[in-house]
Amino acid sequence: MRVEIHSPESATEPRFWTERQPVLAMALGPGSIEIGLHRSTMKRFTYSTGEIRLSSHHLEKWFRTDDLHVVTIAISETASGSRG
Repeated sequence: MRVEIHSPESATEPRFWTERQPVLAMALGPGSIEIGLHRSTMKRFTYSTGEIRLSSHHLEKWFRTDDLHVVTIAISETASGSRG
């Protein structure tokens, strides 16, 4: 398991992101993010301090942040019980 503090920069243009493992993220303060499988289908999600989101692994998505600062916990395949 890996714990990291992640504070993405605000961006006016969407960026492409691939999540390689499940990630649990908690907002350190209020902010919002736009996420979508395609740029044309992005939706805005607004978070308050302390709200938590679980992101799936192997998910490719477009995202844009608006001053959202989070603490993330990445869960390795071994820790999540996945077997080969």
